[in-house]
Amino acid sequence: MSYTDSSILATFDRNRIIQAGWKQGALCAPFASDGRNFPQEFSHWLLCSHTCSVAAHELKQFPLVEFVGGHISSSLDLRNQRGETVRTFQMQHISPDGELSQTISFSIYDRFWIPRELLMSNHPLPATELPQQAGLHGSASEKLKSWLSRSYSRLVLSDEVNLVLSRSRISESLSKISNEFSDELYGVFLSLRPTLPNQNNSFDNPSEWCDVIPPCIISFTFVCHDLTSGDKIREAVKDKFAFPAPSKENVIVGKKFTRYECANHLNISIVDPTDPKIKLISQWSVQDMLETVRYTDMDHLSLGDAAVDPVSN
Repeated sequence: MSYTDSSILATFDRNRIIQAGWKQGALCAPFASDGRNFPQEFSHWLLCSHTCSVAAHELKQFPLVEFVGGHISSSLDLRNQRGETVRTFQMQHISPDGELSQTISFSIYDRFWIPRELLMSNHPLPATELPQQAGLHGSASEKLKSWLSRSYSRLVLSDEVNLVLSRSRISESLSKISNEFSDELYGVFLSLRPTLPNQNNSFDNPSEWCDVIPPCIISFTFVCHDLTSGDKIREAVKDKFAFPAPSKENVIVGKKFTRYECANHLNISIVDPTDPKIKLISQWSVQDMLETVRYTDMDHLSLGDAAVDPVSN
């Protein structure tokens, strides 16, 4: 039956959807197929559509809602729970009595759409959110939004830039810093510009950075949660960027390099490696956001089919 069918439009009532408790991030058991081709292989469904679309007045304008299917998992990765990885999101479901029951994993590829009017006759599971935990800033709904958006907005770097970051082990240093300070660090943000800009392209827009190849200049900003002291992060960045470069690179050049010196030798200049830029979220402006892109070892995307292998010692 089409969602434009007059009988459906006549009986549609958005208030029933609102009263049932449907909003973005709502968790539910799979709906009965009722003769429809709904995916039944999942243990849970998670509502992805924006709450305003879910509760919209006009069914014709918003006829469908999007879900992602999930499976019960035996392990929990905090990066997945924070919505920091591209392919997997995890949440913990608690029962109405407050007892922790299950970790549920969702894949970005397991999304599907169903008619919105079905929300009128189905209900989400209660008590789907855990109390705030250390290191988990923001609600599960906010983390879900962050996870969904990363499929479309994450950083794209050229293979040539990725190769230098890998060979110099700058990418490894950033990964270790992100993991070591996962509770304090909101994110690592990158800006990139060519040393010799193309006359036809200023590369001011981060979406154009996939076309930038060395020689170029990279600046990293480490944004911390408020009430966090950035001194330890600053010292860690200085220390890890000054780690020895891989021995293979030293042999090629004939001298010992630090990691940021190795990157410089490979035609990528790291801005202020001995005085890294640290900011609190309250100091992070809209202009800063427009001029940078969030970088983590999970976010960057090579244009090639194969990942760039790091050079071993």
